[in-house]
Amino acid sequence: MSATAIPCRTPRRQRTWNKTGGRCYYCGVQLIGDPFGRVPRPLSWMNIDHAHPKALGGGDRLANRLPACTACNCSKGKLTPHEYRRRLMRQRGEIVLFYGEVCA
Repeated sequence: MSATAIPCRTPRRQRTWNKTGGRCYYCGVQLIGDPFGRVPRPLSWMNIDHAHPKALGGGDRLANRLPACTACNCSKGKLTPHEYRRRLMRQRGEIVLFYGEVCA
């Protein structure tokens, strides 16, 4: 499925989607831009994650917004990508590379 196959309803969401070609910045799962019904696996709804969390003073500019699947966005919570990577590395015992850093 291409990044343009399921467009987003607003330019703001579309610009965030385009950053990784419609894939989760963290795990790379293909995302659906806007919620509409049931999601076939291995797809996920696009959540807009804030690299520097809004709860910690991060803004809502495009540079701070990342497309993320629900699982990664909920798992990351109020962590920065660097803190999230460190936590995943401790849990998994291996180096963690984010899809958006490697493939986008």
